[in-house]
Amino acid sequence: MGEAAGKDLYERDFYAWTQDQAARLRALGGDSHFDVEHMAEEIEDLGKKDRRVFESFLVSGCQHLVQAATSLADEANRKWLREVRNFLAQARRLRRDSPTLVNKINMTEIWSEAVREANGNLRIYADPEFPTDVASPFTLDSLLDETFDPEDGVEALTGGAFNGPGSGGASDRERLAGAYREGRPTMGRADNGDA
Repeated sequence: MGEAAGKDLYERDFYAWTQDQAARLRALGGDSHFDVEHMAEEIEDLGKKDRRVFESFLVSGCQHLVQAATSLADEANRKWLREVRNFLAQARRLRRDSPTLVNKINMTEIWSEAVREANGNLRIYADPEFPTDVASPFTLDSLLDETFDPEDGVEALTGGAFNGPGSGGASDRERLAGAYREGRPTMGRADNGDA
């Protein structure tokens, strides 16, 4: 890769540039009195830091989606939906600067961590916990899509029990909460007693 191509990569994908430059520094080697290995590590770490921040935005966005879907407190839900929008917008901005970051993301790990964090917060408010054995209904692409609507995300997690005319609002939330407390994995509709 020539000098112009390296500068172009820096502009297009910072993460990929850091990994490329670290590899190039290591390839220099020799007795140049230049601390090649440590310099390469530092440059590489710049990219790793961006990856950790990107993962953190995704975990926080998913965590707040779970909290909004599970909590019985309407005011908290509105706050958490705002947080989802904020965290995912920040993740989208970081992806624009470093598109190859998406290649390093394990959504199963992101989702598991998000559910663990959400359940810790939900316990504080004595809200029902989200089942830890439920896989994420979201792909990385869907979360990073500019048109992703957190309210639709909540609906995907609850099977639509909380939204729309005649949904029953709190009573549906309470039924879903009861299902969580009884240990029933409920990714579909809340049990309305019609079974």
